[in-house]
Parts: sequence; structure tokens; C-alpha cells
Amino acid sequence: MDQIKKILAPGNIRSWRKKVARSNGTVAVVAGSFDIFQPGNLQAIRTAAKQASHVCIVVDADTNQQNRGWAWNSAEVRMELVSHLRDATVVLQLAANQAQAGFQDLRPYRLVDCMSRPAETTLYQIARTMAESVMDLSPILGCFTPDISARILRDATPVPIDPGICAPLPGPADLDRLQQNRTGRVLVTVNGCFDILHLGHLRMLAEARQKGDELIVLINDDASVRAYKNPTRPVFPVHFRITALQALTSVSLAYPFSGDNPLDLIAKIKPDIHVKGGTYEENRVRRERELLASWGGRLEFCPLVEGYSTTAMIKRTGG
Repeated sequence: MDQIKKILAPGNIRSWRKKVARSNGTVAVVAGSFDIFQPGNLQAIRTAAKQASHVCIVVDADTNQQNRGWAWNSAEVRMELVSHLRDATVVLQLAANQAQAGFQDLRPYRLVDCMSRPAETTLYQIARTMAESVMDLSPILGCFTPDISARILRDATPVPIDPGICAPLPGPADLDRLQQNRTGRVLVTVNGCFDILHLGHLRMLAEARQKGDELIVLINDDASVRAYKNPTRPVFPVHFRITALQALTSVSLAYPFSGDNPLDLIAKIKPDIHVKGGTYEENRVRRERELLASWGGRLEFCPLVEGYSTTAMIKRTGG
């Protein structure tokens, strides 16, 4: 997949940086653990894309998640996660013993960071020391990964997130825009809660996008997630879940729906292909299959990545 091409080995940093320099490009760096997509790290990456022509995301390979109170993803998985972000130019991981040489090879760069947060690891310390300049971000209180983990442990979710820091909720005009530009293009839809985005979500969405030219994600609103899951879900409110989805290379539009299913919305959009993730029972998808067939569309399936689900991640947090 194209996102894998973004992953850069430490030994290739210098040649990549020279190539950027030859094109008169500039580099902004965002460093962190990237355990999950949360408001702070997505804001930093979005800001970095406005600061420079190229965004380099550096994943801390030494982050010990077990000792920090959560255990979600290995460094390799975290690298793959951020490689799906539209604003990421390259992604690499550095251990403490690689950080000095790695950031030296990246220079000159502008670091995008929340300087009021302590530099907890060697990677953070070196990234700040070697930056030519720093774009200092204001903290988004309560929205760093340890804060989110603590709220999950206390059953205090959804996480309160100011809608003002998120993308505006899309409306009918956004759907109309895609429909107006549809001639000759294959439109794909997929639906789900897409709460804490994990590797299974991202691979499935990337595969769904490869089936066509545009991918619309139909996302359960908060009330329908609570009804379908339990009162402590979703972890993230719909305005942030939409923001996170629309940050992905694979997603053209994320659009909320209420109720048990998105059949009315599918009927309005009339996609060429509607994709379901994982295994399925024929009785549960019969209505979708028949609806799609009424205008010549079809239902297709993408396998899920075994071992990845938001529910499993939440259980591990409490374990």
C-alpha cells in the first residue's frame, strides 16, 4: 500500500533530507509515542503541514507503554498507524541511541510541539535541543493519551473535546459536492463506529478505498454508539471521530448517521460499492445487498485484522 512507502529507515534520513533541500523544501518534525490518534497529536501534525512543505513524524521506539498505564501498540504498529495520515510525508522510528544522529540528519527542521509538556524521554529532549525553531502549541487539556487512558479506567467517557478544535460536521452540501463530481468515478461507502482508530480500521479503510475513487465513511453518531455498545461508549465524540477519519489518506468524507443502520443514507448516496468489514451473516446484510442491487451497486467485504478492536484495546487498558 502507498502508506508503507512513507516509512523511512534511519539509514535513509540523510539522503531524504538532501533530496528535500535540493527542491528548496522545508521540514517540520512532530515527535511522540503516537499510541492512538488523539486531539493533541493530530493538531500537531495538522499544524506541521502548514509550517513546512514536508512533515516528518518521528515515533519514539523506546516508549514503554506497560509502565505508563496502557498497552496498545508496538513501535512498528504505531509507525504504520501514522503512515495513513494525509499530512505525513515520511514516518520513522528512533530509539534513544539513534536520536542524536537521526535528528542531526534531519536538520534544519522546525519542531512542532507543546513545550509546556515535560520532555519525558531522550527522544523528546534531543528533538527540542536540535530544532532550528519551534512552533509551540497550547495544550489541549485532558486530551493527551494518559488522560484518555485514565478516563477509560474510570468509565468517564466520552472524552470531552471542544468541537472548536475539530473539523466542522459535514452536511448535505458535502454529499452533494461528491455526487456532482461523480461522473466516471467509482464511489465506495463503508459504515461503523470508528471509535479509537486502530490498525484493523486503517487497513480496512485503505483496502476499501482501493476499490474505487472516493470513499465515504458513514459513522454512527454518539447516541447510536451508546445504544449499540454501552453507556461509556464512544470513547471519542462524533466530531472528533470525524476529524480523525478525515485526516486519513483513504477517506474522502466522513458523514454521521443516527439510528440502527445507515440504509436511508446509503439510498441517498447510491454508492457503486458498499464495503463491510470482517465476517458476516447473510441475514444481517440482506437488506443492504438488495438495496444496492436496486441501482446496480454491490456489496463487498474486507477481512479484519485479527486481534484489533476498540473493545479489546479498552479491556487491555483496564487489565
